[in-house]
Amino acid sequence: MLGFGTNERPIHVVCAAKQEYLVVITAYLPDPARWEPGFKRRKNG
Repeated sequence: MLGFGTNERPIHVVCAAKQEYLVVITAYLPDPARWEPGFKRRKNG
């Protein structure tokens, strides 16, 4: 999931859906050098 925190800082959260709940695997601040603008796709290369 992609969300934005204070000052529009992007946050990625990796989750797994279980039958009755959602498990958070990890959360991190994506590196702008490795992601396309908007932080929805990783850059190639």
